[in-house]
Amino acid sequence: MLYDIVKVYNRQEEQRAQADGKAPVLLPHISLHTLRHTFCSRMVEIGVEPKVLQGIMGHSNISITMDVYTHIDETHAAEQMKLAEGKPAFSMLVPYRKSTESMGLSKMLGGKRGGMTRGKDRGT
Repeated sequence: MLYDIVKVYNRQEEQRAQADGKAPVLLPHISLHTLRHTFCSRMVEIGVEPKVLQGIMGHSNISITMDVYTHIDETHAAEQMKLAEGKPAFSMLVPYRKSTESMGLSKMLGGKRGGMTRGKDRGT
């Protein structure tokens, strides 16, 4: 069903774009499984406890919930690091750095751009 909605939208967008002389902005393939990944990621971002989320998702193992279904983007990671900077424990962990900006976010996330996300599901 989602496939058909996206297909119809993209066809209409291509027609509108052609009429306006612009490049179309097409939606990617969206599946119910993609929505499951998105739901799980957003629940982590708003602070739902991992074990509670594991139960909601119906996973037998927390690693499935956190390692497979949760995708955190650089923007969210940067926001979390900014929150941590104001806390005493952070200054003990990073005593020789004045801010996370001097460290470079991608370096903190594992050396890759978007290092906390996985595969094609970036940001979902």
